[in-house]
Amino acid sequence: MFRDWDIERLVDRITREVSEEVSKLVESVASPIRLATCITPGGYRRPISEAYIDGDEVVVVIELPAASKESIDLRVREREVEVEAGFSEELKKIAPKYSMFKGKGYRTVVS
Repeated sequence: MFRDWDIERLVDRITREVSEEVSKLVESVASPIRLATCITPGGYRRPISEAYIDGDEVVVVIELPAASKESIDLRVREREVEVEAGFSEELKKIAPKYSMFKGKGYRTVVS
């Protein structure tokens, strides 16, 4: 038979464990974002990017961790690629006070 203090301890333990798991989840998703540390004057993060030539193709790789796929705006010009993307609303709801999500998202030009 459970006593009141047993139930309170159980609830405290479960709450603590859930909190730790949510923190781990947010950290695992957000840690790659910290690599994009350069903040533009407009409040955007400059993501890690790389461009290289593979045969007769130019390949551009831009890392956008935690970005919403629907928010990605891609513009291709003759000699550059411009990308802008916002953060996932789902992640912003999970960790609303996480400092990363106070920014507007990502923006970069690769030439």
